[in-house]
Amino acid sequence: MAYVEVWKESELISRRPLDDEKARVGVAIRLGPAGQATIISGQTVRLGAYEVRAYAGSMPPETGPGAMAARAAQAGGTPNSPRGADSPRGADVMDAAHAGRDSSDEQFPWVEGYTVVGSLGRGGMGTVWKAIQLSTQRSVALKFLRADRFQSDKSRARFEREVKLCARLEHPNIARIYDSGLRHHAYYYAMELVDGLPLDQYVRDHHFSHKQIVQIMQTICRAVDYAHK
Repeated sequence: MAYVEVWKESELISRRPLDDEKARVGVAIRLGPAGQATIISGQTVRLGAYEVRAYAGSMPPETGPGAMAARAAQAGGTPNSPRGADSPRGADVMDAAHAGRDSSDEQFPWVEGYTVVGSLGRGGMGTVWKAIQLSTQRSVALKFLRADRFQSDKSRARFEREVKLCARLEHPNIARIYDSGLRHHAYYYAMELVDGLPLDQYVRDHHFSHKQIVQIMQTICRAVDYAHK
């Protein structure tokens, strides 16, 4: 059996058992308003002021659930409810394949090695999410492509070839591809996250002239031309 601990300022807040298999492939830990992260055995991640640690093996008996419950009762709390109004209500451990819902109850996708933190948009080909790549702690745009777009072996091979080609592109006006793969029957790729506005909104907000709009389109077309070449 594995287990997960939540710490704050060198104080143990919560300890919960984990299924070994789930701990090996990754489980989602949610700490209320502090956020959510996916963690595997042997890993430590930070969520706001909290540190979440996952371990392989049995929980230490001297500090297991019984001892924690006794301490919590003395403190006037519960085993999974740390004191303090700003503290989350313990570690909510979820199956990683079904992890995460935001305040609007929208289902967040899950990919091993990433923590999805919000939605960026959706279109005819799929959805785009803002995520944290756990190995580098950098923000990325995580794109999930619709499964029905890649039913055939030919379509999947074409997609994989295009991802490999795009990953080789080096251009100041083209977002870089960091990673790609197939998870839970859905193709995804992680790209450089470009903070900003959609092009049409950006143009409207800045009240650009026709000449300025053409200059922006020239920049875009040069980047597309570079990619095609």
